[in-house]
Amino acid sequence: MVVCPEDATRHHTACWQANGNRCTAYGCTGAGQVAPAVMPPPRRQRAARQPVGAAPPARGASKVRVMPATSFSWAQGCLVLSIAIAIVLCSVGCFGLWAIADYIAVHILHWPYRDGVSGLLSPPQLIAAATAAFALLRLL
Repeated sequence: MVVCPEDATRHHTACWQANGNRCTAYGCTGAGQVAPAVMPPPRRQRAARQPVGAAPPARGASKVRVMPATSFSWAQGCLVLSIAIAIVLCSVGCFGLWAIADYIAVHILHWPYRDGVSGLLSPPQLIAAATAAFALLRLL
């Protein structure tokens, strides 16, 4: 990375050099040659314990283990469980809202939108129920 001495814009080394060793930001006058990179001497690290039968890591390779993409982690399990709980709570909440709207429509506003015996709605009753539901939704 090359950092512009004027405005501290970061550039790829090749991009800086391709632009004539100047900053690519509009109006910036920063320029300069790229200095050779100075690498610090490698630090000696403790030998890490490896599992029995594991191949030693290649020199300079990362020692971070990566789980395969097909594994199902605890985090993914918790995410699936929380989504399932949210779906159940939303379903219960929607049923509760329907029960409240039903109570208001039948007992307070005295709208006879459902049949008292069978619970089935005739077409005119269904239209009245939909109208009542939309009216209640507008109040919310």
